[in-house]
Amino acid sequence: MKKKKVYVLVCDSTSRGEQEIKVKTFGTKAKAQAEMKKFYAAELTDWKFTFEDDELIEAEGKESCSIWEDGYYCQNHIAWEIHEQEVL
Repeated sequence: MKKKKVYVLVCDSTSRGEQEIKVKTFGTKAKAQAEMKKFYAAELTDWKFTFEDDELIEAEGKESCSIWEDGYYCQNHIAWEIHEQEVL
């Protein structure tokens, strides 16, 4: 019997000393990736208003994306990761 899987999108962010973790679950990897890309694009637009290009670092992949202030990742970042999990 084929086991059912879900795709968990985890968002970890830290700003001004406050950390937040959000989790969303999807039935397909494509839906999780689409949601991650949507959040990433919206956040990147906001961050570009706050920071100069040389202060901002971006990393975008198929299963993870992140944005952070150069030299201050621990204090100022947002990152998304997609995790595949079997449903028990």
